[in-house]
Amino acid sequence: MENGKNQIDIFNFLRVYALLCVIVIHLRIVISKNIPQLSSPGNWSWLFSTPAWIAMGMFIILSGYLLGKGFYNNKYKTDISGILNFYISRLIRIVPMYLFFLLIFFIFINPSFFFQYKGQIVIPLLTFTYNGYNPAIDGIGSLWFVSTIFQLYLIAPFFYKFFIAKTNGKYHIFLIIMLLFMGFYYRIVCQNMNLEWWHYVYTSSFANIDYFFCGMLINSLTKDSLDNIFKRIIRPISIVVLVIFTCHIMLLYHFNNLEFYKYYAPSWTIIIFIIIIWAFDSKDRIKSSKLTFITFINNPFRIIDIIGKLSFGFYLYHSNFLAIMPQMIFFNCKTLFNIPLTNGQIIAYTCIFTFIVLLIWTSILYVLIEKPANKYKTNLNTIDIEGRIRAIKDKILSKCFMKRM
Repeated sequence: MENGKNQIDIFNFLRVYALLCVIVIHLRIVISKNIPQLSSPGNWSWLFSTPAWIAMGMFIILSGYLLGKGFYNNKYKTDISGILNFYISRLIRIVPMYLFFLLIFFIFINPSFFFQYKGQIVIPLLTFTYNGYNPAIDGIGSLWFVSTIFQLYLIAPFFYKFFIAKTNGKYHIFLIIMLLFMGFYYRIVCQNMNLEWWHYVYTSSFANIDYFFCGMLINSLTKDSLDNIFKRIIRPISIVVLVIFTCHIMLLYHFNNLEFYKYYAPSWTIIIFIIIIWAFDSKDRIKSSKLTFITFINNPFRIIDIIGKLSFGFYLYHSNFLAIMPQMIFFNCKTLFNIPLTNGQIIAYTCIFTFIVLLIWTSILYVLIEKPANKYKTNLNTIDIEGRIRAIKDKILSKCFMKRM
């Protein structure tokens, strides 16, 4: 890559790709209430059957890889101070946006929810132990991901310390193979034992260990690798393979053939992402130029970088906006303006207006919540927490000694 090249960041591209897979299928679910053809097999509506379940695995792999960079590059230490720094930085990254979303939901979207399901779901939501079990409430069903990823964060430092830090790259490749095999075997066992797929295969942190830690271990393939012509050849091929794989899953889902999608596709997703990340990332990779108004004007496709930065907000709020947008469009067009809408217009208007509203809302939240939190998180990495703990302990012991005197 050329220095300062005004191009899309590959990780933002992958985030947005996964995000679209989630949003489009939810769009289909919402719109099909007014356009039944979107749910019927045998036509172009399969294009709206994007694989949201696999997309969540993509998010988990990316989280593991980018978080793993911090450990591999010694940004995060595995002593007491480093682990505490890591946990606090994760809390700062997640909690402000997450709690604000819950506050908005409890007060404005579904106020009765808090009292109705207080012990059943609200407490698990607040303690990051909600893994998507019933009752699944519209608007918060996707929050299982926050709990699952947070639980994986809890064990990440220890996995790195005991399985990665003191071993070489060949052992890391062996670990990737072992994790792939264990994840595949676990899902097949769950299938043969007829265990509940949602709880045992999809949403639990244990079932997503292969996604997350294979993501961390990809760093062993990229940390010391250099860009070369072979990688440059593999890049477009790997993206094409990802698109073909996605289309294959879309057709399977559309025709209700879910066996491969649920139990076999996760392992293939990990393999494809290993190839993509290896092909695009390397030790000498030069990052894209800083995203500014000028760079955006020169390359409008960098809207993908913008959405990538706002992806957490998009993920949290998309279901709620999708739930109200079609009704607003129908009401305004039919009731107020007496304008009949074709199926194509309904889909187009819902996509356009939902995207615009989400972009504005999440941009506001990014400026007011995420950006200050990220800045504080960056400053936190320079704080010696272990030293502060020792200072507090010494102060307490000193006071106790003075009292005895």
